[in-house]
Amino acid sequence: VDVVPTVLDYLHLPPAAGLDGTSLQPLIAGGSGLARRTLYAGCSLLQNRYAALAGRRKYIDNRVPPFGLFRPARWMPNIRAFYKFAPAELYDLATDPEETRNLSASDPVTAAHLRGQLLGELARHRRSGASVHLDAETVEQLRALGYMH
Repeated sequence: VDVVPTVLDYLHLPPAAGLDGTSLQPLIAGGSGLARRTLYAGCSLLQNRYAALAGRRKYIDNRVPPFGLFRPARWMPNIRAFYKFAPAELYDLATDPEETRNLSASDPVTAAHLRGQLLGELARHRRSGASVHLDAETVEQLRALGYMH
């Protein structure tokens, strides 16, 4: 979300109206002028791993359902086995920068709080994202392959 505003800032171009994100140029330049906020990251290519970074805590959710074009849970009954979901992860980056001690079991309150923030952010972006429209022929091909019902 912050990549486009950062690139525009380096190019000395104004951000488009309604553009999410904040330029990271001041932070990259060594400043600390950014407001404190939770940062989000994700990879949805088969793994569906998403993370929330709030202060010194980093939460990684390996169990978030895929939000892509297809909803595998609808057509693949053993979806959990397919994705081999790992447990949630929570790290204190100030004391464990290498992320070797998972604190999710010992600090379930923080893990649940960050998971809630993360799922809220994913839902917000899902609602605002562009929808994909498939023509009848593509839908029929996907049904024939078992991807849709």
